[in-house]
Amino acid sequence: MRMDLKLRNPYQGLIYQVDAGLDPPLLGCHHHDELELNLVIRGRITYLVDGQRWTMGRRSLVWLFPGQEHQLLHRSADARYFVAAITAGILNEAAASERYADLGDTNTPRFQNSEIGPEPFDLLRRHLESLTEDGPSAVVLNRELGFGFRSGFHYEHDDPARLNAGLRYLLLACWRYHRHGASSKPVTLHPAVQRAIAILDDQSGAVPLEHLATDGGVSMAYISRLFHRQVGMPMHQYRASRRLMRFWQVWSRTPRPRLLDAALSAGFGSYAQFHRVFRATHGCGPRQYVRTEATLKPAFNAPDPAPSGG
Repeated sequence: MRMDLKLRNPYQGLIYQVDAGLDPPLLGCHHHDELELNLVIRGRITYLVDGQRWTMGRRSLVWLFPGQEHQLLHRSADARYFVAAITAGILNEAAASERYADLGDTNTPRFQNSEIGPEPFDLLRRHLESLTEDGPSAVVLNRELGFGFRSGFHYEHDDPARLNAGLRYLLLACWRYHRHGASSKPVTLHPAVQRAIAILDDQSGAVPLEHLATDGGVSMAYISRLFHRQVGMPMHQYRASRRLMRFWQVWSRTPRPRLLDAALSAGFGSYAQFHRVFRATHGCGPRQYVRTEATLKPAFNAPDPAPSGG
């Protein structure tokens, strides 16, 4: 799925800090035209990329190049990490330099990660923090980016020229530090697990465990155990997270559907089931959660409320 990050002129990218305590919805498998950089400040994040599960912790740099399909599978309850999206214009400009030519090399892996040293980490963290000072509230960005509760939302910054210059520096500095860092090791998913994920991602309705096992050529007990071990969560939890992701996609449409209609379209069998999954994930009922939409004000430098549970 291609995602529109809603960047408009004169912005050549965006930066915001994801805070698990602000309870941002998880996105499904997607790609975008921009390069995405993550810097993990605390906690752990887990991506699913090309049939491999990657888990990164504090001081990790994560690279997702334009067009790379990826899925944030899980983040720890204390996770905080910066996300920077950088347009192809800045990327191509950097790759024109001999020192950074490998940024534009199609043989460069489309997903990379590394753990950088404490000093580069502190420098990059301070740089990213300074660039977010003139942007929208972190509360707004954690809710809007990816789903866009407000259909007309787009990223804005009080100082676009400084933001664009900062993104250029960020790209070059991150690539230099990344070259000297050590990469984490992935878990390569069994073909039956990959097939089960593809089926669960594509179908909103109920998919019997027997069907997933038969399709993967294994027993029900084996696919259930293997899925839990390799993906890091039971299959029923993964299925629920995919349905919840589809709910947010439906809910963000204009005109806004009813909660029940959006839940049923996402594959939930009843409102009670939807409510149970939603509360287990977000810590409150869906009506209470979406009611906060009216309180979000996309003003620059708006004070962020203390995150709950973070």
